[in-house]
Amino acid sequence: MVKRMRKLKRFGKVVTGHKAKSIGAVIRAGAMAEATYGSEVVGLSDAEWLQCRRDVARGQLPVHGGVSLTSKTVLLGDGAGASAIAPAILWWTMLWRAEVYDHPLVTRARLLRIWRDAKPCEAKGWPSSRGPLSRAVLAVRRAGWSVPSATRWMNHMGFAIDGSRTPPRMLSVPMLAGVQRQREFSLATQLEVPQGSRASLDFVPSSGLGRVGFLASRNS
Repeated sequence: MVKRMRKLKRFGKVVTGHKAKSIGAVIRAGAMAEATYGSEVVGLSDAEWLQCRRDVARGQLPVHGGVSLTSKTVLLGDGAGASAIAPAILWWTMLWRAEVYDHPLVTRARLLRIWRDAKPCEAKGWPSSRGPLSRAVLAVRRAGWSVPSATRWMNHMGFAIDGSRTPPRMLSVPMLAGVQRQREFSLATQLEVPQGSRASLDFVPSSGLGRVGFLASRNS
């Protein structure tokens, strides 16, 4: 991963203008796939997630010095967000298959027994996490959600999401939105706006510039 990113960085110094966007495509299609391989099982630690965000940002304009990574993530999205929540989506996929498939690889009863024995909700942070289930819980928390049980999660507004009724793809979209929401909170904190606010961006199509605003409600 490091060697490939160094090559892309050298390539980026040669390619300028609109062609520089191709570097981002190479990073997303090749380097990121390599760096995040297996993230569904082992997850991405906070340090690894930060490094992935930095690597993706190198292929997104602007790339000059002084550009805020948080601001760019709010503006362009988190290119590593899907890998950051991958353990949670994998667990939800297994639950869904156990619910709807006639002959699932692992039954629902066995999944719940594994969850009960692992006690993943006791994980306080990445260094203390042990195994895929603890990291799935930590991945859920990255979206600002909570995990009351193995089959019932709560989003940032306190709405319950049932594992027997929500397909994995329907879960991943609001979870990624939750990850983005946390970045907006971080940007608002950096800009020293009132506590509980988050940054939002309104685009001006004619110029491609963004106008930064702030939403006061934490649950918005």
